[in-house]
Amino acid sequence: MNDEVRPNTFALVAFDMDGVLVDTSPCHAKAYQDLWLELGLVGPPYETIAGQRTIDVVRVVTAPHELSTEALRAWTRFKQERARHYLSEAPITFPDTMQCLGAMARHQQPLALATGASRRTVELVLRRLGAEELFPIVITSEDVTAGKPSPEVFTTAFARAGVDPTDALVVEDSPSGLRAGIDAGARCVSVRSGLTMNTPRFLGAYADLASLLPLLGADGA
Repeated sequence: MNDEVRPNTFALVAFDMDGVLVDTSPCHAKAYQDLWLELGLVGPPYETIAGQRTIDVVRVVTAPHELSTEALRAWTRFKQERARHYLSEAPITFPDTMQCLGAMARHQQPLALATGASRRTVELVLRRLGAEELFPIVITSEDVTAGKPSPEVFTTAFARAGVDPTDALVVEDSPSGLRAGIDAGARCVSVRSGLTMNTPRFLGAYADLASLLPLLGADGA
């Protein structure tokens, strides 16, 4: 833990969703594979595009084919619908997620969700978690013009909450998400991925949400 950071000093904790709150990577990877198969393309490994908006990934991969805007949006919807199909059936909840979110709520820690997922996907996931009421601020891919590593999703969340970025903490698992959080002016941690960043505003790599609770001064019991 950074010596200058005391527990319970964050005006807002902004969470990424995929890979942080829920284990959705297999579902998204399968959905992308369905898409590449339909398009007759070889797509990038999922770990290299995790955390990015679907439309941005599809635009880059299909760039040589010069898809129309309408076609780009249609294939983006195809991938999102396939992902929601898998997400509705697969076990996606990390064992510590709801206990830890509950501890933060009891501690009256303000929370936000800032994700590259679509709003319909976010609503599905939060419904499966039973966490709809825990995030008064939810920023999705439809709320921004550029996805991570652009900081826009986080700056939008901070503006919506009325907090200074320097008083906020971003919880991420991907390189693009951490870059976005740092460039938004917040302090950041990684969970579940072991990723680190060489900046004083990176406060540490945590194995899971449970191990993050002491930084927030929250009791996980």
